[in-house]
Amino acid sequence: MRPVAVVLAFFAALALLIALGRLLSKHRASGVGYLLTAVVLGLAASLTWGLGPVLASFEVPTGTESAAELVFERTAPGQYRATLTRLPEGRMQTFVVAGDEWRIDASSLEWPAAAQRLGAQQRHRLDGLSTRYLGRTDPSAAATAQYSLVDPVAASCRPSNVSGVHLYGPWRPLADKARFVVSFQSTGIEADPANDHAEKAVQARR
Repeated sequence: MRPVAVVLAFFAALALLIALGRLLSKHRASGVGYLLTAVVLGLAASLTWGLGPVLASFEVPTGTESAAELVFERTAPGQYRATLTRLPEGRMQTFVVAGDEWRIDASSLEWPAAAQRLGAQQRHRLDGLSTRYLGRTDPSAAATAQYSLVDPVAASCRPSNVSGVHLYGPWRPLADKARFVVSFQSTGIEADPANDHAEKAVQARR
């Protein structure tokens, strides 16, 4: 997005120079026209520059189902090291979590019809990893722990005039050596077992 902002800023500066030249040569009508063009392009450049990091945190679906892989390793009773790998780029995040179950939440952006006709695509973003204990009466243990998967600034911003939906994945068991694959489906976000350890843990909870 930022290269686009640079191009818009260049044309805004060019339009401003033309406007000044026209105004100095007494061509007021065309000068005002170019001045308005410069203002519009400048505002567009500013907006695009600011939205760049936010939109960069959202991913355009590639046609493959898998968005991430999660692997859990028990480090202590009730405590796990969670490694989340973004697919297909392979970027990894690691957390130390505690509890009995985990869940992924995400955001989905859908542009207006006019923007879609110009090529804007629906985007998804993994927002957070949550864990919880089951059957605990202690309020501190019963509360859900949350771990952010995005930059705080990007997490708090969303482009205007874009509809957004927050998605919550299903709760899955925390288990040693369990591997799950997270994917975006038409019905929402899913977390499917990807090895025997994960499959056995899911079956045990049913």
